[in-house]
Amino acid sequence: MSSSHNKGLTHGLQVGQSLLGSQVVLATYFFRFLLWVSAGATVCSMANSKKDVALLTAVFLLGLGALETILALLGS
Repeated sequence: MSSSHNKGLTHGLQVGQSLLGSQVVLATYFFRFLLWVSAGATVCSMANSKKDVALLTAVFLLGLGALETILALLGS
């Protein structure tokens, strides 16, 4: 194999890795969106007043923030 062919393979691997990285980021946002939708549907079905919606939403956001902080600290 020539060195120019090896450079082409290396470039192809870099492009593949960047595409995979963008797919992972897209999947992360998609699953976060699904989490928000499911949580919103749950809150709307359980809440009887605007105060209940506010309290349930606040508890959800607090828990989500704590979970993301722990995951960030653990490096996941």
